[in-house]
Amino acid sequence: MEGYKKIILFDKEGNEYDSMEGVVSYEAHMDKVEFTSVFGGDGGYEGFEGYYIVTDEGVSGDDITTEMVIDFFRSIKAQEMSEECNKAIEAGFDYNGDSFDYDQIAQNNLTSTMMSLFLDSSITEVYVKGRIAGDMMLTKDEFLALYRASEEHKKTLRAKYTGIKDNLLNGDFESLEKLKSVTWDNS
Repeated sequence: MEGYKKIILFDKEGNEYDSMEGVVSYEAHMDKVEFTSVFGGDGGYEGFEGYYIVTDEGVSGDDITTEMVIDFFRSIKAQEMSEECNKAIEAGFDYNGDSFDYDQIAQNNLTSTMMSLFLDSSITEVYVKGRIAGDMMLTKDEFLALYRASEEHKKTLRAKYTGIKDNLLNGDFESLEKLKSVTWDNS
């Protein structure tokens, strides 16, 4: 069926053991794939010992090479690492003997406080909440130093992610296992 995709499942030796044709949409992950098929409706595969690939209809398991599988999973692994980067950013940062939340709400609060300081010259101090010291009053300069530390935290982690992503998308991997073994903590 032209225009549709096909999911092929392989065992750990690389032998095709199942497939789903007529796939109209899918969401691929390292360890599972969810799909909608014109034949089987909504479904998914997970918990398999081998691997899978989503390819064009008409392709058989015999046509699939190790390099094709690795290339298929490169962007999936990069997306997984992007999510790990976001978790690391949102886990917070340390500054001046304290630790600060940095989830989306905290990031928005820091940004809006910083903007308020620049837009209203009558504001000379602001409250912030550290995980250790709790509520504290900071001068404008102290807050700006805290804000710069928060931005440096984010910048450092995003630079780490960029390096990991470049390696995942362009690096040489002799096997899918080598690609899968890349983690946020070991990079």
